[in-house]
Amino acid sequence: MTVDSWLFEDKRALHGVALSRILAGSSVLGLLITNVGVRSLVFGPGAVWAKPARDLGEFAPVKLLDNVGSLEFTLFYLGAMMLALAYILGWHTRLVGPLMVIANIAIVEQNPVLGDHGDNIIRVGLITLLFMHTNQYWSLDARRRARTQAGPILRRDVVGAAKSFIRDLWNSQYVLPRWFCNGVHNIALAVLAFQIFLMPSLISA
Repeated sequence: MTVDSWLFEDKRALHGVALSRILAGSSVLGLLITNVGVRSLVFGPGAVWAKPARDLGEFAPVKLLDNVGSLEFTLFYLGAMMLALAYILGWHTRLVGPLMVIANIAIVEQNPVLGDHGDNIIRVGLITLLFMHTNQYWSLDARRRARTQAGPILRRDVVGAAKSFIRDLWNSQYVLPRWFCNGVHNIALAVLAFQIFLMPSLISA
């Protein structure tokens, strides 16, 4: 098998990345659930003691929670939990995935003092998974995809093409060429494998 055929003929390790989606989403949801009772003190308005470290952060999502009150933070926190659950179930994964990553970074980076390399590993893994077809198996998207097919372009103009694009995207159908989707998926898979298997040994060497 050549490199080209491995990259572009088909998506690789679809069961593995589906399991990775479930495990990564469970990690995010588990973190949020275990801290729900102390959310304000650890990540919310009560975490004023972490402000000096937070001000040094370079993540734009952190600014989403600047100067929010207790109620607003709680609603955001609960929303992040719902996004994590939807991601685990594979419900509109292409939309939910990026939103969950942003929400997770926004919450966790409110208190960089408590962060460790585990947070970085999960964050990098989640971002890499965004470029993979993680909803092919064990997901609500897979069930929806099996019930529907990509429909024809509604009208032969820009508006019709845009509506068709949104419809197929919502139904978890392909909206880009297969070879391109396969290549992006497999490259992201290689990056994730490098991070998991090779990066630790390079750092410790």
